[in-house]
Amino acid sequence: PTFGISDGVGYMDFSDFTFTNLTANQPIGGCLIYNDTLAGNNAICTIFFPTTYSPVAEDFKLFIPSGGTGLIRIG
Repeated sequence: PTFGISDGVGYMDFSDFTFTNLTANQPIGGCLIYNDTLAGNNAICTIFFPTTYSPVAEDFKLFIPSGGTGLIRIG
């Protein structure tokens, strides 16, 4: 990730991530961002989506806006 400050707010910019051809057995209602380089895979934040998603054989994408423009966008 990259780090920065925009209008006095600190942010981390992660690469967008795609789960290709995903079929979820349960509705997806959020995600956990964690640091897997720390002992115990320490959580950075938990994000709850405004609605649940139930993809069936489709790409599920998490868009991480850059430059402090938002927290996360789902598509």
